[in-house]
Amino acid sequence: MAKVRIKTYPKRVENEVSKQGRKGIMKSIVFLEAAVKNAMRSTPRVIASKVKRGRNIHHPSAPGHPPAVDFGRYINSISYRFSWRGAPTQRPIAPAKSTDGVTRVMSKQKKDTGAIGSRVAQLLPLEFGTAKTQARPVWRQTLVKSRAQLATFFKVR
Repeated sequence: MAKVRIKTYPKRVENEVSKQGRKGIMKSIVFLEAAVKNAMRSTPRVIASKVKRGRNIHHPSAPGHPPAVDFGRYINSISYRFSWRGAPTQRPIAPAKSTDGVTRVMSKQKKDTGAIGSRVAQLLPLEFGTAKTQARPVWRQTLVKSRAQLATFFKVR
């Protein structure tokens, strides 16, 4: 009887899976950024309602639709970032000593991640609404509409 030996390359398989996962993360984050910005640019406006802001006349979006673009501050603040496993992070894991010549000790990233968002303070009141204004969600609607497309970025070919 012949002996059969099967040799596997787990590190190579792990690297390939990680590489495909990174591609999926990158594609999905870039796709979401474009989809959110396009939704904001193509939002229907309430023509009957006008608000004068300085020299400009603002036509607000209808409640339940993405916020209307006025000056572009919110839409231009949308950005994304990636961090890969093994890459240094900005969080110190231990206080640096003055004698070691290092100002900050870095930890290693434990998983591949991607993030998209905005630091504009208007984001939460627009997305969820307030006591005086109704919600104008763009992030939640875009995620719901894009769910099928996002899943295709992570399929193994």
